[in-house]
Amino acid sequence: AIHFGTRDAGTSGSNTITIKNVGNAPLTFTGASITGANPGDFAVNTSATLTSIPAGDETIFLVNLHSATAGIRTTTLRVLSSDADEAITDITLTGRALSSIENWRQIWFSNFDNIGNGADLNDYDWDGIVNLLEFAFGLNPTRNSAGQLPQPQRIGANFVATFPHLTGVSGILYGAEWSLTLEPGSWTPIPDTGTGSLHTFSLSIGTEPKLFMRLKVTNPE
Repeated sequence: AIHFGTRDAGTSGSNTITIKNVGNAPLTFTGASITGANPGDFAVNTSATLTSIPAGDETIFLVNLHSATAGIRTTTLRVLSSDADEAITDITLTGRALSSIENWRQIWFSNFDNIGNGADLNDYDWDGIVNLLEFAFGLNPTRNSAGQLPQPQRIGANFVATFPHLTGVSGILYGAEWSLTLEPGSWTPIPDTGTGSLHTFSLSIGTEPKLFMRLKVTNPE
């Protein structure tokens, strides 16, 4: 098997495949292709590959991994040649594309999995803000960030929470709800009326003596 390691989803990485002729006669390379799963994530480049490989010589070709989808990517590379015993050689290719939050965990906690210090619901710095919120709002998970979350404010007859969708934060769902009582089952969704990279949740206060708003951040992984 050939491993591509881990990289951010949407970025590319290549591995060089070497074919060596250990026989006493020329070896004919007749092609290489992806025959397994995830064919759109792997590509073969044989533009510099020798068709006829002299005895004792070698040639190379490249295999590229580019996955826009996070997760483990696995496929089969099939190499064809004139080798009398191994005219068809299948090689397993594997790699992992990291989502933006996995990359964030790797940077801050040296582990991209949703476990331990970097787990979504862990509060590493004990500031009352779990890692998922630190990521979603661009905060430092190793330093007290209390008071740095978006603060709703009254604008005219509305209670409004507005904040930007930060560059590099993807795969996260933002939402808001309101309630008069804080009781379970009493929460009503508030539509996101923001445009472009801005999220805006606005609630009409009306004649209510009090009401409550809460922001929601969801990691659908």
